[in-house]
Amino acid sequence: MTDRCSYSSIWKVAYPLILMNAGMTIMQFCDRKFLAMHSEEEVAASLPAGVLSFTILSFFLVMVAYTSTVVAQYFGRGKLHSCIQATWNGFYLSVFFGVLVVGLMPLIGLPVLNHSGHEAHLIPLERDYFTTLIPGAAFACMSTAFVTFFNGSGRTLYSACINIAACGVNVALDYMLIFGRWGAPEMGIGGAGLATSLSCVFGATLASLCFLGQKQSRYPTRTHRSLSLKEIKRLFKFGTPSALQVLSDYGAYAGFAFLIGLINQEAMVVTTIVIAINQMAFYPMLGLADATGILTGQLMGAHHPNLVFRLTYRAWMLATLYMAIIALFYTFFPEWLFSQFAPQGNNETEAFAEIIRKGKYLLLCALIYNFFDAMKFVVMGALRGAGDTRACVIITTVCAWGIMVPGMAVMIFLFNQGVVSVWIFSSVCVLLEASVYYWRFRTEKWKHIHVIDPLQTAMGNPLPPEEIP
Repeated sequence: MTDRCSYSSIWKVAYPLILMNAGMTIMQFCDRKFLAMHSEEEVAASLPAGVLSFTILSFFLVMVAYTSTVVAQYFGRGKLHSCIQATWNGFYLSVFFGVLVVGLMPLIGLPVLNHSGHEAHLIPLERDYFTTLIPGAAFACMSTAFVTFFNGSGRTLYSACINIAACGVNVALDYMLIFGRWGAPEMGIGGAGLATSLSCVFGATLASLCFLGQKQSRYPTRTHRSLSLKEIKRLFKFGTPSALQVLSDYGAYAGFAFLIGLINQEAMVVTTIVIAINQMAFYPMLGLADATGILTGQLMGAHHPNLVFRLTYRAWMLATLYMAIIALFYTFFPEWLFSQFAPQGNNETEAFAEIIRKGKYLLLCALIYNFFDAMKFVVMGALRGAGDTRACVIITTVCAWGIMVPGMAVMIFLFNQGVVSVWIFSSVCVLLEASVYYWRFRTEKWKHIHVIDPLQTAMGNPLPPEEIP
């Protein structure tokens, strides 16, 4: 267990997840780039519609994804058959959620877009993108369920290969359907959404084949498939707060996108481009945070909570080093980064030059809050791995909906502040949230949470951690 806290062990679990998130980042980067090349209006419409879609999906997706923490704790305890049973029950839950989310998304999302207050010519584009994303939601849940088995057991390379392959399919379909290449009709922003949905179908199929195709003498994934209400209840108990936390976080992100859209179209365009660029930094770092959660779950399952401090500190150092490298690109190559989103044709050169000018200030804001995000997500990963999901949802909800979103609304509606001022305010909010997460981690209350049943003595009492061999 001590070896699992080393930099090399953290990296062994983290690098496939970093590659996986890098693949997703490249996919989204290409998606935004293709849309920017096709139409400035379409790239502006893609941000609020895409964020709204994932916000609705996020609750169900994260609850299913919490299966990886349960699997990690069983794996740390050495109960491989329980790992498999937990995965199957996560899949059963994902099927139910998949059907539910496909029915809920149009009922919730379309009215929100219709009454968003955005410019009239953007709303039909937002609806087209949102609608074509709906079919992929169910398959995204199912894919997540099977991938949790590999993540929880530390074999994250499987997850990386599955997701990178799905991202590759998405990029190829984006190019084909947005521009009408290889015999396909030119669908624009609707083609981008359809490409994402088809890639989700491909990812779910590949994940299920990898799970069922494991060597059965070692990983009997085709057995232990019984429905367990105990496992389902466990996912609801710990997964619901985790899902609410992500829903609150992405809901605030959606609120951020919609409020920016109320400033003007230029603010929406520059924000969309900066977010697409910053995802190159943000999403790979999430892989390190997920690795922290996996290894924390294994340590807690093996009853070694004190080693979590060493693990979290080292993961934080790796995340900070990564952010420092990204900062060099933001500082010395901002024009080149923005040039990747330049529209085709010379008639919009002057307007895009203004976008680059404002975008440099937003990149500086992103550079600053990335360092605080590194601390926030690594510590959050440790708290989730230990099962302290209720604290996570409270911290995120208070900081996001009690401070950030209301503060942005006041700045835009009462003080008529521009996009740069709003971004500076959001950076301060990230600093505050990261500080509160760190304080919660230092209280050590997460040490006393049991996601799976604690080991028992002969008298039926939990065995103290210091007495566990």
